[in-house]
Amino acid sequence: MSSQDETGGTDRGRSLKRSETVTLILLAGAGAASVALARIDPSQRTEDIRIYPNAEACSAGRVRTADECRADYAEALRTYATAAPTYPTLDLCEAQHGIGQCRRRDAAPQPGGDAFVPLMVAYAVGLTAAQKLEPQPLFRNADAQRGLGLASAASYRTSWGCPIAPAADGASSAARVPAASVRRTVFGGFGATGREVCGDPETTHHGGS
Repeated sequence: MSSQDETGGTDRGRSLKRSETVTLILLAGAGAASVALARIDPSQRTEDIRIYPNAEACSAGRVRTADECRADYAEALRTYATAAPTYPTLDLCEAQHGIGQCRRRDAAPQPGGDAFVPLMVAYAVGLTAAQKLEPQPLFRNADAQRGLGLASAASYRTSWGCPIAPAADGASSAARVPAASVRRTVFGGFGATGREVCGDPETTHHGGS
C-alpha cells in the first residue's frame, strides 16, 4: 500500500471518529434538553391520579384513609367555590358541560347579569401524598357526551379547561395525565399576557373566565 493510501485511510478514520463524537454530543444534548424541558414545562411530565365522585368513593377505593379522603374532598369543594369557570348565560355553560350540568353561581352575579357555573361532578387527587398534588374539582365535558371522537372524548375538564380522560368509568377511576392538566401553569407572562398550558393544547377549553 502506498503512503498516499495510508494517509487517505488515516484521514477517513479520523473523519469517522469526529462524526461519531459529534453524533454522541448531539444525542447527549438532546437528552439533556428533554430533561430540562420536563423540569420547565409540566406538560412534558405525567401524573398518576385517582378520580372520585365523593369522599365515600375515595374511602372505598382503599388508596387513602377515610380522613385523608374527607380532607381532600373538602379542599376540592373549597377550590370549586372560588375557581369554577363562569359563564354569562346558562346556554353557554351547558354548551361546554352538557345539559343539566350547570347552575346559577351562589355569589353575587357579575356586572351585567347572572353568572353560571358547571356542577362539580368529581375531583382528582394524586395517587400518593408524596406527589403533593392539590385536589382539583372536575366538571363534565360536553364533547364527550356528544361523542365527538377520541380527541374530544375526555370525560372531565379542570377549572382551567384541561381535559381529563379516566381509564374507565365507575365510582372511581385511575388516569395518567400530563402534569399540566392537574397542576395549573401559565407561560409567557402574567395575567392576560400569559397562557394556560395543558397536556393536550388541541382540546384546551377557552370558554370560561
